[in-house]
Amino acid sequence: MKKHAGILAILFSVFTFVSCDSITDSATQVDESRAASRGNAVSEAAKIDRGASILDIASTNPDFSILAQVVVFAGLDEALGANRQLTVFAPTNDAFVALLGDLGENLTLNDLLVEGNKELLTSVLLYHVAPGRRFSKSVIASGRVNTLLEEFAFVQANGDGGFEIGNGDRFANIVATDISARNGVIHVIDRVLLPPAN
Repeated sequence: MKKHAGILAILFSVFTFVSCDSITDSATQVDESRAASRGNAVSEAAKIDRGASILDIASTNPDFSILAQVVVFAGLDEALGANRQLTVFAPTNDAFVALLGDLGENLTLNDLLVEGNKELLTSVLLYHVAPGRRFSKSVIASGRVNTLLEEFAFVQANGDGGFEIGNGDRFANIVATDISARNGVIHVIDRVLLPPAN
């Protein structure tokens, strides 16, 4: 994880001075519920009316509640609710919990959503969004995605018969694909992506 040590170090240093609460009962509960959560993200999102925007889907699906909060905090809610066609690689709640665990013990969502982190979080979120409506077949065939951060995320086989997206040595499994919204398409991932370390 050498390439991302700098980004994780920046995130960690920003968060360490903030007081902490727990956003989950235990890491064990997160691990036990991970498989069920992935299934819920697929089934629940698939039921949503095609007139819903990307933000509508994230806001009304409990598996994406943290993503929705971070999007609103970063001021990207209008972009994800507008008519411009976008492709979003959406981390589940478990993915955000795991990121907080990577950053340090006992960090919570409240620690993340502080004004000093806004610019950094916006960059991280933009790395999860690509222009245009790109279904999984196109994403896999191209092997890379040029994100709104103007940095590439790379797509490759994950060794388990599926695909993953990321860069360097930090990749997320794509656990559900082609969830259609009025203004684009969502692919569900199990890890928060970090932009390439420059």
